[in-house]
Amino acid sequence: MRRTSIVLLIMIMAVAFSMSMVSTTLAKYVDKSSGYDVARVATFDIKINGESDISSIKVDDLFANAYKEIQVGGMTYYAVRSSDDSKVVAPGTSGSMAVNVSGHSEVMLDIVFELTIEYSGSWAIVEDGVKTEYFPVVFLLNGKVVSGGGFADGSLEALEYMVDNAGKRLDPNAVIANELGEMKLGWIWAMNGTDEVGEGIVANTLTGQTDERDTKLGNMFLENEPGWVSLSMKVTITQVT
Repeated sequence: MRRTSIVLLIMIMAVAFSMSMVSTTLAKYVDKSSGYDVARVATFDIKINGESDISSIKVDDLFANAYKEIQVGGMTYYAVRSSDDSKVVAPGTSGSMAVNVSGHSEVMLDIVFELTIEYSGSWAIVEDGVKTEYFPVVFLLNGKVVSGGGFADGSLEALEYMVDNAGKRLDPNAVIANELGEMKLGWIWAMNGTDEVGEGIVANTLTGQTDERDTKLGNMFLENEPGWVSLSMKVTITQVT
């Protein structure tokens, strides 16, 4: 009987010890933490004149090699047409181009415009034995002859100044097209000096245009010294950090 009691006591102690081990394992503290984050690249989708490739601005339709198409008897004629496919300017011709910056950006932007107009070759005529520069082409911004800003009406410096100061700093998610609007550059060489080139502005008041002067300038081609005019436009769009 005593032996049985001893064996029973040992078994009870073994079970108690096992329960203690299990109880210790189940009672330990457990704490966990985890984290996760993800991001995408911010949008920088800029278009110029609707084109996503903004490596160059389309300005090649500002000047042309032919103007004022005329249809007669099924035949096509032009009031002015180059003989060698060079683009030309002449009395009674004009042209224009638009620059529209649009798109969507999630970063702050600086948008800067740079306009350069250059005359080369000969734009000089001889009057009373004196060689005088003569520039009959008038440039316009948004359909108006540029004035103000301390510059003379219609001067290239005035136009370049106005365009160069048309840029803006835009906040993220700004509606770019609305903020900047359309910039339209144009030019005109009036047929007659008394023709208007802007709102109430007559050509000869800006350029001193006369038929005689126009003729002398056109004759420079016969002397292999034609005048050339070029326009370049640069738009720089930079993220502001």
